[in-house]
Amino acid sequence: MLREHGDGGFSFLAGIAPYSSGVVATPGHRLVRVVLAEPLPWRSGLEGVLRLLEREKRPPEALAAVELRSPTVHTMPEFVEFNGVYLDAMCALGVIGDGLNPVARTNVVPSRPLSAETVVHAVTVSMPATDRTPRLSFVVAGAGELIEANLQETAIVRRGETSSAALIEKARLVLRVMGDRLAGLGASWTHVTCASVYTRHQMGLIVDAAVRDATGDRFGVTWYDAAPPVVDIEFEMDARGGTDEIVVDLTA
Repeated sequence: MLREHGDGGFSFLAGIAPYSSGVVATPGHRLVRVVLAEPLPWRSGLEGVLRLLEREKRPPEALAAVELRSPTVHTMPEFVEFNGVYLDAMCALGVIGDGLNPVARTNVVPSRPLSAETVVHAVTVSMPATDRTPRLSFVVAGAGELIEANLQETAIVRRGETSSAALIEKARLVLRVMGDRLAGLGASWTHVTCASVYTRHQMGLIVDAAVRDATGDRFGVTWYDAAPPVVDIEFEMDARGGTDEIVVDLTA
């Protein structure tokens, strides 16, 4: 079920403690993707985003989604530990209260690290709507081949396998998750204007066998040579639609 996030200007699908499954702008609002001209360490990057929101007379709760880039792949216990630190920081910054975290997230590991530490690559924030704001403005959080988003190694589909059949099965599971999240946000694949795939594996086979049937050919799929954040997860995907995009230098 969608839950409205107070004064944030968006509703969210409940996920797990560190992040939600997706967000959609509420009436009178739109979602804007803010790409950082220079990636910043995740704590200072989030602080910079909140200063940007303050200048735009938007509350901290207007932070709707975060895109992180990590330098290395984590073990599952390491990832769980980072999530705890991240969640504490989000609470301390006033982005969330004591309830469910409404902020969606994608966290991946580029083949060439951007920094020696995890950085903020981009965020999505809610802003007042304009006359040309699409009816649906949404972001679907990143998802890997985990059964029911369970952060346990045993929940990884075809764990330790990278054969063509295993990769296709992993991709198909992720596509089902993405489809369910889209439906939960009141959207479908026809509303998606950017679908991103993060994997270190050759994309042609996966796209032909699994992705294209779901996403169609109009906008295609953006492939990033990047790994999901946890060892043995091989395929991650996120999506968005009806969002604006700007580039901001938060170091200035």
